[in-house]
Amino acid sequence: LENNEQLSSINIQYDNENGIMYTNGYNPTSESSLINSTRGTIGIIGDDERIKVTNPKAYPYYTTGLIESIWYGLSGTDGNTYQVTSFGTGSLQGPNLLLTAGHCVYGDVTSEGVLDDDTENYTFPDEVHYYPGLNGNSDKTNCYDITASVISIQKEYYENPDEDYD
Repeated sequence: LENNEQLSSINIQYDNENGIMYTNGYNPTSESSLINSTRGTIGIIGDDERIKVTNPKAYPYYTTGLIESIWYGLSGTDGNTYQVTSFGTGSLQGPNLLLTAGHCVYGDVTSEGVLDDDTENYTFPDEVHYYPGLNGNSDKTNCYDITASVISIQKEYYENPDEDYD
């Protein structure tokens, strides 16, 4: 961005001396080593008025929660079985409808590490669990565990797993 260029109605400032961008309401100082080594908006703009939710399992907090997707399979490289688990966020849109990003429930788990087979193997997970109102991922034992029975994704994402359709 050029100096002080408008972006989406937010005035982005550029500090040539420190080489960082920041928004109005945030004033970087040269004394901060974190600011000098980072480029981008740092911290919360204005007062931090966030509060920790004391009962995330109460409405409306339980309508947002953790999605845990699990894939099981056999590695083509070493013949061992494997389990790949990924985590994401989901939002309840009704009593039987959970909304999340496509990559949370459809992915190529053989694209990295020892499982990499140099081919695209996009699949749905073998298990999908939703933990409503989970306050961190270590609280699963005290949380409802809801399993998915049907997974639907956008046709375009199925045919071309691209972030434009995620």
